Amino acid sequence: MGTEFWWFYDVIAIAAVLVCIFISGKSGAIKSTINLLGYCLVLILSFSISGVISNGIYEGNIRATTIRRIEKHLSDDWLPEKSKNYIDSLDYMASPKVEKLKDIFSKECDYDAEIYKYLNNINAEKVDEEAAFTEKMDEGYALMIKELVASELNTFTAESAAEKVRKDKEGFYELIPLLQTEDNPKLAATALTDDYIAPAYTSILRLITFVIMFVILLVIWVLAVRVFMGKKGEEGALSNIVGGVLGIIKGGIIVFVIAAMVRLSVILGNDEMLFFNFDAIDKTIIFKHLYQIVLKM
Repeated sequence: MGTEFWWFYDVIAIAAVLVCIFISGKSGAIKSTINLLGYCLVLILSFSISGVISNGIYEGNIRATTIRRIEKHLSDDWLPEKSKNYIDSLDYMASPKVEKLKDIFSKECDYDAEIYKYLNNINAEKVDEEAAFTEKMDEGYALMIKELVASELNTFTAESAAEKVRKDKEGFYELIPLLQTEDNPKLAATALTDDYIAPAYTSILRLITFVIMFVILLVIWVLAVRVFMGKKGEEGALSNIVGGVLGIIKGGIIVFVIAAMVRLSVILGNDEMLFFNFDAIDKTIIFKHLYQIVLKM
């Protein structure tokens, strides 16, 4: 991915603000104030409504489909088999058996500690320091979940799920007994979907809904103002100056929406596109601050 075009984002941000200053300056104080109130109202409404709509879309149409897509990959052997393959990749010269790992995962215990003891007993020698082994296994679980989610969904959702595994080991340990439920893999698929997939998926839906709602509501507001107040702005230096100052705030709102659109491009483009990638954005001077706010949506 390229970072040499980081300045592109700041140029767009500055250009958007300058255009808003120019237009608001020509419109004058009164018309610019009304327009700015509309911009703020549209921003608040879009932000509020997008959360409700995105959750409704996810719960009503996407959740059940996602559970089915994840369920088809799961069996009571899924975690033991993936764990065996991962441990073999560590070159410990101690290859575990799937059945033994399955037996360990079927108990309520410290899974990493039990697997560590088992591996040490295979050749009667320590394969690694226990802390190092535990750290590697925790990363292995994250990679397994990432691979599973990526097989059906986008890279952003898969990486988000993996990151949750990394940050919440106890939560993943609570999921393991469900993964061992032989007769009902839907339980594990449901838990995976609700706890590891839903947050990222609803975040994507919210960004899409927010952008669409903002554009629609803003167009309606601008047309309404034009109908009731006409195209011509006020005359007078003071009025033009005040309008220009208000244009700075309008420009900030526009740049925020642009940041939301860029965020969508980064997510849907898997952070690998020439322009739309996080490393380039992080080098910007102005744009990254509004982008950081968008990341919290």
